[in-house]
Amino acid sequence: MGIKMIDYLKLICDSLGIQLFYNNSKELVLSTDVKEDIPTLRVHKAFEFCPESVARAIINYYVGDDDKKAHEEKIIEYLKGEFESVTYEAYNENSHFKDAIIKNINSEKKYYEKDPSLVEYEIITIVSKDFYGKETQYSNKEPLTLSDSNLLELEVNIKPLDT
Repeated sequence: MGIKMIDYLKLICDSLGIQLFYNNSKELVLSTDVKEDIPTLRVHKAFEFCPESVARAIINYYVGDDDKKAHEEKIIEYLKGEFESVTYEAYNENSHFKDAIIKNINSEKKYYEKDPSLVEYEIITIVSKDFYGKETQYSNKEPLTLSDSNLLELEVNIKPLDT
C-alpha cells in the first residue's frame, strides 16, 4: 500500500470555481487573472502537493479579508523550504479575481437554494446481514463499523428531513 499525496490547492480551487494552472516559472510563482468571468490562479509546481495550511494561505492571500501579511509569510516560509533562497516582490491584490470568486460562490448558493430536487434525508434504520442470515441493527447515532468480512447486505432506510 502506498502513500497518496493530496493536492489541497486543487481541491480548494475546484470548490471555489477557480481554474488552476501549475508552471515552472521561478520569476512569478503566484499570479491571478480573470478571463470570461472565470478566476484563474497560476502557481509554481512547488505548490502542487503543499500542505493544506499553505494552500489555504494562498487562497486567503488573494481572497480573504483578514491578515494578508500572515498569509504571505506562510507562503514565503514554504517557498524558502522549496528553493535555496527566495527573493520576492508581492503585487497588489487583483480585485477582479476576488469578485469573480465571490460571484461563483453566490451563484452556487442560488443553485442549491433554487433546486427543489435537492433534499436532505434522515437515516431511520441501518441493518446489516451476513452470509449466515444474521441481522444486526445499528443506531443512527452510533458510528458504523463494518469490518466483518462476512457482510453480505446493508440496508439503510431514510426519510426526507423535515425542514
